[in-house]
Amino acid sequence: MIQNCSESYSNIIFISLWKDYNKIDLEEYLKLSKEYLSIDTQENKKGFIQYRMDELLPEKNFKIWKDNNTSYALGLILNGIRNFGGKFQVVDIDKIHPEFKNELAVLQNPLLQQQYAIFI
Repeated sequence: MIQNCSESYSNIIFISLWKDYNKIDLEEYLKLSKEYLSIDTQENKKGFIQYRMDELLPEKNFKIWKDNNTSYALGLILNGIRNFGGKFQVVDIDKIHPEFKNELAVLQNPLLQQQYAIFI
């Protein structure tokens, strides 16, 4: 129960960012992708993994890719909540808990930082 709340219940969703997502995790993710699973030969699958790893592993590209995937996931979650009639409360970034601010500092994209803070 939340004080001064007219509803009899509330739901809080918390998303934690995976800060140490690494090369092994990326390769596992790629092997579960629909693109990889649709490839017919092992040789082509190996080529796909190598191509995507070479494309994504420079640090700058990897950070952008992680931010984009996080933003996509947040969008799916927020849309799902809206579709079920959920209501959001905007939280001023300056008033959030210091631990959450540390989580936001991991994100490279300022717009994504705002989405995440509003979502909290």
